[in-house]
Amino acid sequence: MAVSGSAMRASAYPQSSAVSDDAHKLPAQDGLLLEQARKMARDEGLAVIEAGATIIDLSGKICGQLSLASGPADAQVSPDGNFAVWCPRPYAQPDPRLQEQVLWSDADNPIGALRVSGVATMAAIASGATKIAAVLATETDFRLVLIDVATGEETNLTPSFPKMELQRVQRMRLSNSADRLLLGWDYEFRVLDLALGKVMLEHKWRYASLSPEGDRIAFIQNEELYVRTLHDGSEKRTETDLHLASCGGWSPNGRFLICDGIRRNALEYRVVIVDDAQGSFAYINGFPEEVSPEKYWIRRAFCRGEASGDDGSQNFLNRRP
Repeated sequence: MAVSGSAMRASAYPQSSAVSDDAHKLPAQDGLLLEQARKMARDEGLAVIEAGATIIDLSGKICGQLSLASGPADAQVSPDGNFAVWCPRPYAQPDPRLQEQVLWSDADNPIGALRVSGVATMAAIASGATKIAAVLATETDFRLVLIDVATGEETNLTPSFPKMELQRVQRMRLSNSADRLLLGWDYEFRVLDLALGKVMLEHKWRYASLSPEGDRIAFIQNEELYVRTLHDGSEKRTETDLHLASCGGWSPNGRFLICDGIRRNALEYRVVIVDDAQGSFAYINGFPEEVSPEKYWIRRAFCRGEASGDDGSQNFLNRRP
């Protein structure tokens, strides 16, 4: 099936837009899939974080809230689910010198603060917290940088990727090893090969999600979910019974995706988990009834601290660097 409306640019990477003929078409949800996903989540201590704050498990129960200093709603989670990174907000840090840092943490240790050469507006963190990619605003321009967390060394990537509207970036996602980076705008995304300094893929659709290994990209096109394999350019479509609105994060094992949208012919908002390996989907209950593209997998260990509420949910301690 040909993909209509897509816009690609030639590069050294395969750019075929052919979609596999055996595109999955499952009219009903897969109950076994949900049980498999729940088992994975239990075994690995995972839940889903909604819009950077509310943490919900796959049974639909709210586990707690992620409450981090200086802008919790903008926290981004690493592909392995073990680390969060976020940028101080001007209203929280009126001193410009305190704005020029990127904050990160796991579920146990004190918050780390990395000094950077500008005001951080967006950031993403690799698995193991080895590297952080960030967009920095300076007095004269915006820069894309890659930061070594251990040393604080900052590499300016902007010369390798010129003419990008970095001030408008709305989504960033690093691969496990920080060799590939996703940048997303309103209706466009790009996948960057940071090692080679090349744009692997440029596409005119939205809400893209880079797989943990950086080998696949999922995105919403015409209210349906597509997954593109980057090494050969092949695409496949997984059909649900939703008019999909957004695509969230991949599970750390690269199998499951979280998406949301409105049920066809029902006008009912639902969140679904999609099995990329099998091309099946299942509903997840308990999420707020509003579209939110920022749904990522995170370790349940982030839900610790003082208990709050009759449901026993817990808040992550509001620690400061």
